[in-house]
Amino acid sequence: MAAHNDVDNVATAKRFIEEVFNEDNLFLADEICAPDIVCSEPPSAGGVVTNGIEELKQYLVAIRTAFDYKIIIDEISAGDNKVTARWTFNATHHGEFLGVAATGKKVINKGIFILTFAQDKIVDSYSMWDTLNLWWELGVDPPQPS
Repeated sequence: MAAHNDVDNVATAKRFIEEVFNEDNLFLADEICAPDIVCSEPPSAGGVVTNGIEELKQYLVAIRTAFDYKIIIDEISAGDNKVTARWTFNATHHGEFLGVAATGKKVINKGIFILTFAQDKIVDSYSMWDTLNLWWELGVDPPQPS
């Protein structure tokens, strides 16, 4: 099989965001992510780190349980086996999230994904987003670090 190039990686990254996150296609995660994928988020979001595809799927279910959302890709670029996507998160908070009961509030947030590829699979997903703004939009104090 030929090595993935930047165009292939961008296409896979778009599928990861649009189909896995937005459409809840957890089966696709098995296809495009390495079994031992590592995903990490900012400490202010609870310092979420998932190790492996099953933990990633559990996290995705938890986010979907907490928010009715859509992630819109604002900009995407690739190089050196990495894809960076700048995105907008539009959501309604309808379930518990990091100890905060559903507020019913609509939120808009911005962030980035940096996806690292190896052997045609996503092996690392790093995201950074404005969690402080999310807490403000929900009208709650951010959780204190553990």
